[in-house]
Amino acid sequence: MSSVKIIHKAKRILEIVWAGNVAPEEVDAINAELLQMVKDEGMNDFSLVVDMREMKAFTPVARERLVEHQRDIKAAGLSAAAVVVASKITELQLRRAAAESQHSTETHWSSYEEALQYLIEKA
Repeated sequence: MSSVKIIHKAKRILEIVWAGNVAPEEVDAINAELLQMVKDEGMNDFSLVVDMREMKAFTPVARERLVEHQRDIKAAGLSAAAVVVASKITELQLRRAAAESQHSTETHWSSYEEALQYLIEKA
């Protein structure tokens, strides 16, 4: 099950965990929850660690929604995204989605700890 939460309030770092086969509705729900969280916390600038180690793949429709999601969070104030991936297929899908959404703040990592440390140091 995918989820979103604040993991470092002082540094304004949020976390999304994508797990399993992600459906389009799941992308929409996570997107809405994240945008509401950012609004409620008054964050006009935030970072995001995205854990995709347990994710299988996005369907074509879910990948389209991911592009919209990336545009939405970028417009909401995303300054950096550190994405943890275990699969080359997932990483390839992400690179395509980032190119389509013109999301240039995304970096890819194989270690969650390194990805989080990168964002903490960057904040």
